Amino acid sequence: MKKKALPALALALALCLACQSALAAVSEKVLSRAIEIIGQMESGHNYATVIVDSNGKISAGFMQWNAGRAAALVEKVIQASGEDIDFDGTLSASDKEWVSQLLSSPAGREVQDAQARSDVTGYIEKAMSLGIQDPNALCYYADIVHQVGTGAIKKYHVLAAEKAGGYENVTLEHLYQAALNYATYTKSRRTKVYNLLKSDPISGSGGQQNQENQESQQDQKPTALRISPASAQTLTVGQTLTLSVDFQPAGSSQAVKWSSSNKKVATVKDGVVTAVKAGKAYIRVQSESGLSHRIAVTVKVPAVESLSLSGEAAMKKGKSQTLTLTLSPQGSTAKVKWKSSNKKVVKVNQKGRVTALKAGTAVIQCQTASGLKARFTITVTK
Repeated sequence: MKKKALPALALALALCLACQSALAAVSEKVLSRAIEIIGQMESGHNYATVIVDSNGKISAGFMQWNAGRAAALVEKVIQASGEDIDFDGTLSASDKEWVSQLLSSPAGREVQDAQARSDVTGYIEKAMSLGIQDPNALCYYADIVHQVGTGAIKKYHVLAAEKAGGYENVTLEHLYQAALNYATYTKSRRTKVYNLLKSDPISGSGGQQNQENQESQQDQKPTALRISPASAQTLTVGQTLTLSVDFQPAGSSQAVKWSSSNKKVATVKDGVVTAVKAGKAYIRVQSESGLSHRIAVTVKVPAVESLSLSGEAAMKKGKSQTLTLTLSPQGSTAKVKWKSSNKKVVKVNQKGRVTALKAGTAVIQCQTASGLKARFTITVTK
């Protein structure tokens, strides 16, 4: 990208005007809070943020627009700033500083603010079209969809609606529990945003009836809770399972603590169960008021699917070594039988210990009772 010195053009920010008609149905409180949270989570609300990957693709702005959206944003900022730039959608490393300055200029900030309002308005309107009314749930939805995309968000809101008994009943708590069920690498952010909205909730932004419902839900303490899924679970060693908590009545919630009756068999953290070794454990959740529920988790050793041998392929006569047997998947176990194709060259015991007897070549084989085999060739020299 090359910068040319040309007369400045008038700032053109039609994007601001374009999104005004869409804002009528969206509360300014929800919109502003969602933009604030997304910007903070993405970049610390840093307008000057520019990241260029090894292929020249970019992420830019305080909401970390990326790829094609980032390129379009930079193009809008270029036009609004009055600069004339040869821009093909990619940046070199040397362009970063100048583009960063451009993004943080008054024109750059204005374009980013307008783009943020347009994008987040779309997120919230989509949630409202589903029937979601709770202002904190709308804000939380906007943050999720900005990070995971419009396709991936579907399973989140479907599960939340199932838990709530309909989209119109979906609260922040329902969406958070759905997020715990599906989020993987984004789980930390889902929890941070949930805690932000729990500690400082949006109020008065969803109409009088919705505000009264929200206040009633916030004051209402749960009378029962239940782990979801509530049935006993069976895992194999190394597997994980994400559990959530359903409170009654719907919309009520409390802080909870998770525990395992046998951490050697299964551990649990924030509802995520990890199978450690074969056995049985009870996973329990307890609220701050003492409500509790538990489910049984049985951990089994996975069946062996394959095995392999490794060690030193060349040995001197008279030397010994123990071959390493690796079973897949991890955590699986099996009894094996060892044998050598030429016992005069290499002998092997039933622990995989081989001894070189004379010059030559032998194939060491181990086999499971089910017939799975692994072979390793050893050449012996004098």
